Order: sequence, then structure tokens, then C-alpha cells
Amino acid sequence: SASALWYLRSPEDVTPAPVSFLGIGTQQASSVPGTAALPALLAAEPELRRLASTFSNPASTLLLGPSATTSAFRRANPGRRSVIAFAAHALSARQSGLREPALALSSDSFLTASDIAAMDLSADWVILSGCNTAGDGAGSVNALAQAFTLAGARSLLVSHWSVADRSAARLTTAVVGHFRAHPRAGQADALRRAMIDTMEDRSHPLNAHPSTWAAFSLLGEARRTDRQD
Repeated sequence: SASALWYLRSPEDVTPAPVSFLGIGTQQASSVPGTAALPALLAAEPELRRLASTFSNPASTLLLGPSATTSAFRRANPGRRSVIAFAAHALSARQSGLREPALALSSDSFLTASDIAAMDLSADWVILSGCNTAGDGAGSVNALAQAFTLAGARSLLVSHWSVADRSAARLTTAVVGHFRAHPRAGQADALRRAMIDTMEDRSHPLNAHPSTWAAFSLLGEARRTDRQD
């Protein structure tokens, strides 16, 4: 919205964090009170490792498996990270049993929209690799995505419907790869390049189908950047 763009470009914006990556996720199955267990995300940990490998900063951090908890995320100083990536299930309020959207982490730990909104972030980019991370698939943006903007994230990579685990991993790693190769072009151009790569890849007949490459979109400020490392 126009008000969100005004907020992102406000002169009161905090100084961007030094280039540093924080990735959190687990391939273990999670459980939600009152519902069936969520399926394991087998591509989550390889996806985050590959994302982290594109950043040269030794301060980058990965929280994987049992370490992917809400408390560990808070201790990892997310406010000083320029890129934060989650490979996790995104839950609506009716799914989480918490009366608000949340990200399901390890050990049945949930990072809720209100938890996120209360944070002080300076991230240029938050990557939410999972199903329906933008909302309920009806074109709306949910409180989870809005919370990251309120917390200070300048842009978000989110999905608008359910995506296959491996398809999500492939797209997010391609987006970050292109962004690192062409940093001045910005995040939106990196997403465009990754989508084209996927649809032109003939190794699998479904790669050309929009269900594989079109779920993700960029929210927020797709600003150009001069960051090189």
C-alpha cells in the first residue's frame, strides 16, 4: 500500500545492518495443538545452508534442527542482520491455536505475528520460504507478513499459495544467487531472473508450470543496493 511505502522510505528509517545472514528452519515434522502433525520439510536445511553459502560474512548464523527455536532466534540478534531467512511452516490463526498467524519452528516452538511486530529489525530482506507465507491464498497479505514490515524489514519474499518443499528451496536459492551476482539490480530483478530460470529448465516437465515458479512475490521496498559483500 502507499502508506507502507511511505513508512519504508521514512527518514526515520534505521541505518541498514552490516551484511549478515541469519537462517532458521528444520526438516523435522512439527505438531500443532488440536491438529495433525505438520509434514517434515526435507529441503529446509539444505536450502538454508545454500543460502548462507552465498554470503561471505563470517558473522552469518544458521539455526537448524533442534537449534531452530524462538528463543535461539532472539539470542541470534536478528536486529543486526541484513538478510533473515525462514524455512518453516506458516500457520494461519485457525491452524496455530494461538489466535494469530505464526511460524512453526523446532520443538513445537512458534514465532507469532505479535512476537515479530515487537522486534526491532533493520533487515533489507526477510525470506519466508514456506506455504502461504503472504496470506491465505486469496490475494490478501496476512498479519505475519505485515508484522515483519512493522518490525523494520524493508522487503519480504513471500508465497501466495502452497508450494512444494523442493520447489520453494530451488526458487529462493536462485533468487539470492542472482541478487548476489547482480546486487545493483535489486531484489525484484533477482526474483524475475529466478522465475525465468525455473520455467526454462527442461529437466522436469512441471518446471514450466506457474505452480512451480509463480507462488513467490516481493513485498515492500525492492530498492537497489550498493552492498557487495
